[in-house]
Amino acid sequence: AVFLFLVFSTRHRRLLLRWEPYAAFVLSWVIFSPFLVWNAHHNWLTFKFNFLARHQNEGLDILKPLHYLVGQLLAASPIMLALGILALLRFLPAPAGLPRMGRGAQETQRDGLRLYAFMMATPLAVFLVQSFTIRIGAHYTGVVYPLAAVVITAWAHTQGQRIDPARLHRPVALGLGVAGALVITIPLAVIALWPTVLPTRYVSMAEHETRQQLAGDYFGWREVGARIAELREEWSGHPEGLFLSTKDYSIASMFDFYTPGRAAFVLIGYKRQDFHGKEFLYWARDIKREGASTIYVSDQPFDLTAKHPLVRHFTSAEMLPPLEIRDGRGRLLRRFHFALGRGYQGGELDLLDISRPVRRH
Repeated sequence: AVFLFLVFSTRHRRLLLRWEPYAAFVLSWVIFSPFLVWNAHHNWLTFKFNFLARHQNEGLDILKPLHYLVGQLLAASPIMLALGILALLRFLPAPAGLPRMGRGAQETQRDGLRLYAFMMATPLAVFLVQSFTIRIGAHYTGVVYPLAAVVITAWAHTQGQRIDPARLHRPVALGLGVAGALVITIPLAVIALWPTVLPTRYVSMAEHETRQQLAGDYFGWREVGARIAELREEWSGHPEGLFLSTKDYSIASMFDFYTPGRAAFVLIGYKRQDFHGKEFLYWARDIKREGASTIYVSDQPFDLTAKHPLVRHFTSAEMLPPLEIRDGRGRLLRRFHFALGRGYQGGELDLLDISRPVRRH
């Protein structure tokens, strides 16, 4: 983005003939070097993940850009996205309508807004081009929206220059803006802090159900962390050793965070088609020892059939009592499920090398 700004800026293009931009570029790589060193010693995992496994070409599809646009409408809100596009149309060519000030100050402000516009537009444009062959997540562009707020504010300020200041009711505009923000923010904050205010059908599950409601992800983390700590204390004295395991990297991170004293969870049964959470496989190399036992925790029910990794990779496995999470009204919000695997035998596939990407369906 900075390079494009310099190329298209008549006042700053000459900087490309000086040494400072290139020194800054080299310095950025020096700052970035620990990341490169880590990857060089870990099979270039991050690069393989982002450029091979995650963003492999899935084929041209004219509907994918529409998916990208809808994602941005949801992530940024239709209002902010529309205002952001208007601001880009104003500032990318050459910002106009700025407040009257000294020529030098006005040029500095104009150049700054144009630089911000390039830094906002470049990621959006790159992902737009990619969206024709790759499904772009709505959150990929999240980095641009704090900057977009600045650009949009500047754009709104320039709009006001066309209005007689005596007729511009700034307090009224401020009040409407704050009121509009509160209308959106307060309900979301209430739901985030007190999700049980939602209707029962969105919160609780029937006694015979095994699948939790969507809002169930809010509940039970501290309680399950306390239960994990109890089980770890109960089984940690066994001479063969003990490690904690689960099925997915995201829930492993939550268990790590909420277990008192922290917990080094690893993944059991990592599938060939998976590509998230491979760092857990590196960590597991020093934790998974043959002969050790594991406490396996899941937020979804499971059976210890022949296909389950506890059965495949341990000499024996048994279910432990589940943990039910209920609210003050006795409604069942969530269940966590536990199992004990004894005698880890190893034999899991080494799936760290993802140089050959697996197509996702």
